[in-house]
Order: sequence, then C-alpha cells, then structure tokens
Amino acid sequence: NRWKEASSLIISAACKNQITPKTSILKLAEVDKCNFEILALKKRSTPKPQLCVFPGGSVSIADSVQEWEGLFSKFGLTLNVLSDSLANTNILKLPIFNDRNEDLPRWLSLRITAIRETFEECGILLCKSKQTQNTLQDQSA
Repeated sequence: NRWKEASSLIISAACKNQITPKTSILKLAEVDKCNFEILALKKRSTPKPQLCVFPGGSVSIADSVQEWEGLFSKFGLTLNVLSDSLANTNILKLPIFNDRNEDLPRWLSLRITAIRETFEECGILLCKSKQTQNTLQDQSA
C-alpha cells in the first residue's frame, strides 16, 4: 500500500479582526476578502520543516476499537444516529474507507484519528462533556 493511512482536521473560525499580513500566509490583496481564520501548524520535523500543515496524523488501532461505541452511547449516540449525519455515501467510495475488519466503520474511526491527532499536536480537544451537552439541549428547548 503506497498510501499513508492518516486523517487531518481543518479548523476554521469567524474572524473578528482584520487579518494582517504578519499573522497570515495570505497575500495582501486577499486579506480584505477573508472573514475567517484557519488553523495551520508549522512543522518542526523533517521532511520539509517550517511547512504549514493542518493538524492530523497516522491512524492508530485505538481509533477503531469497540470501546468508542460504548462512550458514544453514554451521550445517546448510536452508530445509526452517527451514520445518518456523518456517513456521506459519495465519500465512502474512496479507497481509504474500504473495509478493514475493524470494530468501528472507517467513516467514524478516521474522524476519531483527526480529533486525537489535533489534540496531540496542538492541545485543542474537540469534545463535549455530558453536562455541557445537557446544558446546550436545555438552552435550545
């Protein structure tokens, strides 16, 4: 297999302030058109140190173990519920999503990989506690 089994995450946020060329890799002419920021990290390792990349990295066996399904169920999320919102049939045709006899479907385990790698690389953890989820549900009711 010549492909690296990996997953990346693109994090963007609305921009409250004007982006300046000092904090951006955008050309000055593009700055006025930008109303969001995208997180990119500078690589420290070889090859190509100083290259700006999105956080992410190699797939781990731990990203596809059955225990994840138990954790999701504590939040009322089953694989069927997750599949309805996350399993895009066009994307599933890509070779990286081929069955590998793992406990979790690839469309889910690759997302876990991206979230884990983002936390490992830059300390950003995308998650909700049960308490936060309940608070958000109460506010939307």
